[in-house]
Amino acid sequence: LGVFFRIDSARVSGDEIHFTDPNGDQIATGHSVEPGARFRLVFSRSGDMLDFTRGSRETAPGFYPRRSADAPTGLVRPAEDGDGWPTRTPAETGLDEGLLTKLIGEIATFEPTALRQPYIHSVLIAHQGQLVVEEYFHGFHKDMPHDSRSAGKTIGSVLLGIAIEQGFISSVDAPVYPYFGGVDRFANPDPRKERLTLRHLVTMSQGFDCNDEDYDTPGNEDVMQSQTEQTDWYRYILDLAMVGEPGETDIYCSGGINLIGGVVQEASGMSLPRFFHETFAVPLGITHYHMNLSPTHEGYLGGGIRLRPRDFLKLGQVYLDGGVWKGQRLVAEDWVEASFAAQASLNAPDDYGFAWWRRTFEVSGQNIETYYASGNGGQLLFVVPALDLVVQINGGNYSDGRTRNAFRDRFMREFILPAAMTEKSGAR
Repeated sequence: LGVFFRIDSARVSGDEIHFTDPNGDQIATGHSVEPGARFRLVFSRSGDMLDFTRGSRETAPGFYPRRSADAPTGLVRPAEDGDGWPTRTPAETGLDEGLLTKLIGEIATFEPTALRQPYIHSVLIAHQGQLVVEEYFHGFHKDMPHDSRSAGKTIGSVLLGIAIEQGFISSVDAPVYPYFGGVDRFANPDPRKERLTLRHLVTMSQGFDCNDEDYDTPGNEDVMQSQTEQTDWYRYILDLAMVGEPGETDIYCSGGINLIGGVVQEASGMSLPRFFHETFAVPLGITHYHMNLSPTHEGYLGGGIRLRPRDFLKLGQVYLDGGVWKGQRLVAEDWVEASFAAQASLNAPDDYGFAWWRRTFEVSGQNIETYYASGNGGQLLFVVPALDLVVQINGGNYSDGRTRNAFRDRFMREFILPAAMTEKSGAR
């Protein structure tokens, strides 16, 4: 709440505490209801009240990573539960188990005393095709699907690759508007819309007046989802004015990548949830998931699909193995290669592929290339081909990209990548 409401300072006046934002405007007032036991916070604008009581590791398991009794004494080999993952201990595949034990121990004993600490919900690692680390925190467990937030956008890219592999779509360079009846059916006609292709959608270079970082653009995801005049989110985006040539500028736009779902539906003749189920979930042995729907009941690919961490990890293994899971091809090998290749520049030069982020870590003087899906709060799926490694992390640092990026880099650079950079942990 402190991050969301931008609380900047607290001022004591008598027996009250006044919380203000960076502009000095009062956000909330707090006072003690039961001294030392209960504290009440009243929000100035809405009048909403929150009561806070003192908690401990034993009484607030959702707030603390683990109870004292659950503190780790060492990593336990993940259970084989029939979902397709063979399991080993980290040491059995040559990983440095001491480094990984240190990481899990640090997470498990975090004291929640600051907003900008990592709030980690799960850490899973697969090495050499084996699930070797599976740890959960804050009350999460292996059978609980976790919100992927924008890491779910990567699944949009995967479904596009599947549709191309199965012959429903000719190529990533197919034009978009013909799948929806042509440019003339939509507002703001513009010859640039004729040149919009699926490649532009999956690389965030669509050219629409759409920017998720700018609430003044009509295509902003929150703006689109808050308005009620147009409940068809495909049409909402397709109606937008163009502000640039497709492929000219890379701008983060959830509504644009969501259009991939509409194209897949039209090309395959299946609803998006059915297509996801039959071509992605069933081949990967995924039975528990939740897909967000738009107001018109189409599946939403702008983010938020909920998967068990073990199941999201499978996607990383598929891409590590060139598009195959258990001998069954999901996407073409050249699609995997193109997905990991530099296709766009969103936050840094060449940092984005086909809805996969690209990042190089320097560890012990070596540059390690990684490719990853990323979502708000710390939803991360890393593929590290050079080390035959897949890493899945879920977190709760929502609306706090600074903290997410900090623990992302530190965990990978100080613990996970070094653990795989041993003589015994070479690729298969």
